[in-house]
Amino acid sequence: MTRLDMASIFALVLGASAGCAMPARETGEASPRARVEQTADPFANAAREAYDELNDDFEELVTDNARLDGERAEAWREAREEILEVRQQLGADLERLPAASRDNSNDIRSRVTRNLETMTHRVERAKLLWADGGRDFVSAARQSLAEVDREIESLQSDARRLPMEAREDASRAVEDLRRQRNDVEEVVTSMADAAPQEIEEQRVEVADDVAELSASVQREGFELRAELDN
Repeated sequence: MTRLDMASIFALVLGASAGCAMPARETGEASPRARVEQTADPFANAAREAYDELNDDFEELVTDNARLDGERAEAWREAREEILEVRQQLGADLERLPAASRDNSNDIRSRVTRNLETMTHRVERAKLLWADGGRDFVSAARQSLAEVDREIESLQSDARRLPMEAREDASRAVEDLRRQRNDVEEVVTSMADAAPQEIEEQRVEVADDVAELSASVQREGFELRAELDN
């Protein structure tokens, strides 16, 4: 199969990060999963669960992409550094949260929500950009959309539990996410029968669309649960 030179495309989408990336398993950091403990705070527990799942996906990417070389390896190192940066920020805030004052706690929660959205986008995009071959890319995109679909159903259920004055806006936001999901699925479905070269040409744009959708669903979930907690 003829492959396009993906490195130049990746550089535009993933952006440059300063310095040279060290392998994720050689950073000297403790395992993020080992650093966090369960608390009685529903937000903190949900954030830590999402953090652990994203970290698992990231570590799997690190393992799978260790075999890359040349320009594709360099593009992956840049993306990995970006993920490591936001992962470190998240881990630090999750450690601070239990002992934070009320005012500081609100600031930390806002940062955690924002950084979880960012990490979701970067990890999901990386999973798709570095999937092996066009067919694997389509399969991975479909898996991500299936997970988005499950999350949207959960969001819809949460929206129904809100007070009447907030329920309409939340339900409208969830339906907007569902429409976005259907639009992306239509594109992914059309790629199933496309030639390998055509899939490669669409890979970056579709990966961004799927990743952005996953991140938006993540953010909406935390915003809805915050309203329910209040």
